[in-house]
Amino acid sequence: MRKLALILLLALVSCTPAEAREWWTVYAKHPVGAVRFAKCVTARPKAWAHPGYVRGECRALGREAQIAWNEAHAVWRPDTACSQWAQTALDAGWTKDQWYEPVARIMYAESRCDPSAYNGASGVTGLMQIMPFWADDCGGWPSKLYEPWFNLRCALHVYHVQGWGAWVTY
Repeated sequence: MRKLALILLLALVSCTPAEAREWWTVYAKHPVGAVRFAKCVTARPKAWAHPGYVRGECRALGREAQIAWNEAHAVWRPDTACSQWAQTALDAGWTKDQWYEPVARIMYAESRCDPSAYNGASGVTGLMQIMPFWADDCGGWPSKLYEPWFNLRCALHVYHVQGWGAWVTY
């Protein structure tokens, strides 16, 4: 019964499958904190995908919720170019292996780690220099390509469609 209630709670939060897997990982270590945290974000459907937005509200839920939060959102900082975007890349769906080779290298070559990078000649935008027409496929609009998480998520979609050849710097 309790498991069914938790599944329904996750459905209310509108989690993606990756977010649901992440939540179950947190639940295995801190069930009370994970449930409290999920209740905290039910009013904000995409809060789990954008943790900074809801952090202050969830902090008041107590130590267990804060531990669950910290473990779910531990920052990963490898010793590579563009390491400030490594955790964002993981959150967007890239793997650590992909980050090490070739995502960090491509990102550095394409934008020098600058999310506001723009090439006026071709129109490519953001960290991974995505063509604006991809934004619609990725569920957004061209200006969202300046947002690091969206840019990296859209780059993952481009990779799934075209492979690494989508980036001439590969």
